[in-house]
Amino acid sequence: EDAENLSMVKIYLHHADNRSYGLLVEARYELLEGDSWQVVSDRRTEPVSGELTITLPGIPLQALRITGTSNSKQAENPDNHFVHIEELEWFE
Repeated sequence: EDAENLSMVKIYLHHADNRSYGLLVEARYELLEGDSWQVVSDRRTEPVSGELTITLPGIPLQALRITGTSNSKQAENPDNHFVHIEELEWFE
């Protein structure tokens, strides 16, 4: 895997219907040993809508893991538990 020195990531979420999402975002860095993931943004209890900007330390990043934990429209439709990511943008 090629690692990238990233300083920031923007996650653009579907928000046409004022939807908000609970997210956990983790990073795996090249400098850490093993399969070690670090939490870079925990929005499980403070849902986000529209755009989430995450500042990173600028060291070699191997992978970014995004786990959706909630969707504000779940109450209306329990089968609608998806997190709708429209775009990812990253910056060196």
